Amino acid sequence: MDATKPIKIFQTTVAQDWIDYNGHMTEARYLHLMSEGSDEFLRQIGMDMAYVATGFSYYSVETHIINKAEIRGGEPVAVEFQLLDWSEKKLHIFQRILHGGTGQELASGEQILLHVDMKANKVVAAGAGILERLRSIAEAQLKLVWPDNAGRVGK
Repeated sequence: MDATKPIKIFQTTVAQDWIDYNGHMTEARYLHLMSEGSDEFLRQIGMDMAYVATGFSYYSVETHIINKAEIRGGEPVAVEFQLLDWSEKKLHIFQRILHGGTGQELASGEQILLHVDMKANKVVAAGAGILERLRSIAEAQLKLVWPDNAGRVGK
């Protein structure tokens, strides 16, 4: 993983059953693609199913999606990931859905995730291994320019 630029974290082809009555990808699938991207990032920092089995996980608590272009069935898409900020208990992430052929930005999404002790149902610090991986990624990612849409309220 090259953390010195936004990370191309996930790619797929838009399935025909993701298309709505308007002929383009339904809004729920924008979130689905970004969920796949954030899940892949979490796996890369050590939050796999074995970690979740210990009773800890990250929960999404805030999501903001901006749709920029229609996405049609059969089109290739890629999700680009950027860590904007982090702490022992919180991740602030930004993702872009890009056209897999042209690179055009089709949508962007910003999320806040909190690390949770699922048994106690409270926010707690992530495990040492996860924090160590996050530290090394954050060193590079936090130097990147914030995306134009980050921190923006819909207008």
